[in-house]
Amino acid sequence: MTERKIGRVISWQNLSPNLAIFRVVPDNGCRFPDYCPGQYIALGREDCRLTRKIVLDGKLHTIPDLDEGGKPKVGPVTHSYSIASAPFETERSHYLEFYLVLERDGDGHPGRLTESLFRMNLQLDGKIQYLDRVQGDFTLEKRVNGSGNVLLVGTGTGMAPLFQ
Repeated sequence: MTERKIGRVISWQNLSPNLAIFRVVPDNGCRFPDYCPGQYIALGREDCRLTRKIVLDGKLHTIPDLDEGGKPKVGPVTHSYSIASAPFETERSHYLEFYLVLERDGDGHPGRLTESLFRMNLQLDGKIQYLDRVQGDFTLEKRVNGSGNVLLVGTGTGMAPLFQ
């Protein structure tokens, strides 16, 4: 059974106002599961600004979810993120590395989990949850299937491979 575990962000590097690289290590001497390049893991935090969907003028909008007093509601959010570090780095140094884009919806609101991560203070609260399971079959071995040619194209953060 997959367990929710606690990790700690040990390094954070802003590459731009909307792009960062960060590293996570597991707490309590645990180890991350083995993985192959192209796989992902679910990360989460408890202090995410929650949202709700509404329809205005026939269009779907995501807006901050407010309590009775008009304050933004805060709660847990989990999303899957592609692992950017190589398996040998994780085996040697015990961290997972991620490239993170501060997402924004069509109305300019930041993504719930990415916003929480970008405002995180490592000295006060660098905790992050993760599911102790790595998933995904978007790996070179499974996608190439013996093809003679492979084309890799960078999109988003430039870390996602596309195969042709």
